[in-house]
Amino acid sequence: MGSAEILEKVKGKLDDADFAAVANLVNKNVVALGTDEAFALADSSGVVRAYKQRVTLSERDGTLCNIQGQRVVSAPGYELLGEAAGAVVIFPGQVLVNGELRANPFVERDPNNKRVLSVYCRAVAFRFSSKGIPQVSDWTTTYDSPNYRLIDLLGKAKDNPGAFRLLPIEAAAPDDKGTWAVYPFDDSTRLWVNTSHDEALSWYASIINREKKAIDFAQTFARRNALKHLTGIYKAPKDLKDPW
Repeated sequence: MGSAEILEKVKGKLDDADFAAVANLVNKNVVALGTDEAFALADSSGVVRAYKQRVTLSERDGTLCNIQGQRVVSAPGYELLGEAAGAVVIFPGQVLVNGELRANPFVERDPNNKRVLSVYCRAVAFRFSSKGIPQVSDWTTTYDSPNYRLIDLLGKAKDNPGAFRLLPIEAAAPDDKGTWAVYPFDDSTRLWVNTSHDEALSWYASIINREKKAIDFAQTFARRNALKHLTGIYKAPKDLKDPW
């Protein structure tokens, strides 16, 4: 039975919207992709021009994370969105660092070449939009190890005053027993760490572990940011009920 006969047979039994949907399917303007939740719009030659797919993000599967009461899309969430949108992410061979082209990713170390200071990583994500227009997101991320260290220190100074302190720059070392090391924070304050405290020793261990994985973190952040700006999805609605 030809397509014309099929359409004639169902005509009059469906309302206009349902009949139009059936006509598109029969004429192969719309084809199912894999599951009933993904559909593609094809031209007369069968080439896919656009498609539509449902994607579910949730805290339970780690594709959403809750930050101070606001649900935001996680790196795995952007991977899922990118896959559904047909996005491709590549890491070009070079990244621009302080006006000079360097190997991508580029690791900046201290003068003794021992500690990781920063990692620069560039990721490029691209896809075709729903209208068939090429889209590109070229994003460079800097993983700044000293800044992350100071962020940790600020958080720990609030919960562990026996190990971490934030004091005015003119203040002397804390009077508490221990061995205190100082970290400059800004023009007005300094961060002090009691190096003999158990919490401080755990913190130093986490710093070393983080520096060992600095390149992995930088690549993950760069890939996530490229996909974030490609899809234009930054965070979930405030009144969202999990899942999204």
